Amino acid sequence: MKKDFYELLGVDQNADDKTIKSAYKKLALKYHPDRLAGKGQDEIGNATKKFKAINEAYSVLSNKQKRQAYDSFGDPNASGHNPFEGFGGQDGFPGMDLNDILNNFFGGGGGGHAQPNFQGSDLGYTLSLSLEEAASGIEKEIAVHKKDKCQSCQGSGSSAGSKTSTCATCRGQGKVTMQQGFMAIQQLCPSCHGEGVTISNPCQKCKGKGCYSQNCKIKVRIPAGVDTGDRMRVSGKGDAGVRNAPSGDLYISINVKAHRFFERDGSDLHCKVPISFYHACVGGDLDVATLSSTVKLKIPPETQSGTALRLRGKGIKNVKTNRTGDIICHINTETPVKLTAEQKDLLKSFEHSIQENTQQPQLKSFFERIKTILN
Repeated sequence: MKKDFYELLGVDQNADDKTIKSAYKKLALKYHPDRLAGKGQDEIGNATKKFKAINEAYSVLSNKQKRQAYDSFGDPNASGHNPFEGFGGQDGFPGMDLNDILNNFFGGGGGGHAQPNFQGSDLGYTLSLSLEEAASGIEKEIAVHKKDKCQSCQGSGSSAGSKTSTCATCRGQGKVTMQQGFMAIQQLCPSCHGEGVTISNPCQKCKGKGCYSQNCKIKVRIPAGVDTGDRMRVSGKGDAGVRNAPSGDLYISINVKAHRFFERDGSDLHCKVPISFYHACVGGDLDVATLSSTVKLKIPPETQSGTALRLRGKGIKNVKTNRTGDIICHINTETPVKLTAEQKDLLKSFEHSIQENTQQPQLKSFFERIKTILN
């Protein structure tokens, strides 16, 4: 029985070249034996047969003359040509290099497993700061448990007097190529595990890695204006790489602790400022603390409780724009407590002295709402 090449690729007989190529590529990725690593031999064998079949189908349908012969006579060789002619032989990958397929699996040229990355890993660290430290910027020394360069072998991995040598199996490439019929598969060298070198006498302290884990102290400079959730990168302060490979980076996440007086909103600071009933009525100047000093806050006469007064430029510098925010003071008129009988009499006299034209807008509005409800 003749093979149905269209059915093998899952396309109809009128499919254009682009559709055929797309279908072939998806199936080639699906049935490539490399994707079945660790599976049973039967499953790998079936996938290999399917893989060969879809390659044969594509080699015919992607060639105008062979497709025409196949459609007319059911035989791509009706013209007398080899159906794989011009595609690198029967074991080749028609219309597509093997690298194009394997790159989809492993992200690197030549397929197989990519050579391992011996660069050190990136590390994370959460640094807690007071609001004052975050606002002004500070240099901190932090302790990090990480892989550091071995001082005994200076990162080489070899004991004193010993040297590394090029791996004889892979000749320093770190990977070897295995040819299986039409498949060329690259994998890590089994002798050097992808390192490309062998060590005859490894350093005893780091076991040949050139680095080992220990507690390290690192000085970091925190810029002014950082806030909770900000993250900064300290280049080269992550884990040391294997045998003097580049180190990873250290990423510091900032956490600004709550303040007993201020609440932060971006570059602005909010605070509650209590004032006496007297100052609320007649106004005056009041000393208010900032993060680094004290300043005079002018209280206007007849200031209502809840009024927000702004001290411009006394907030925090924005780490990105360098704009300095404000301090916003929320006024709270404080009611005196533990009054004497004499003080209560004075307040009563004051209440009686208030004339009809004296303005108490909030109180007036309150009673007007009650009247409206009762009516």
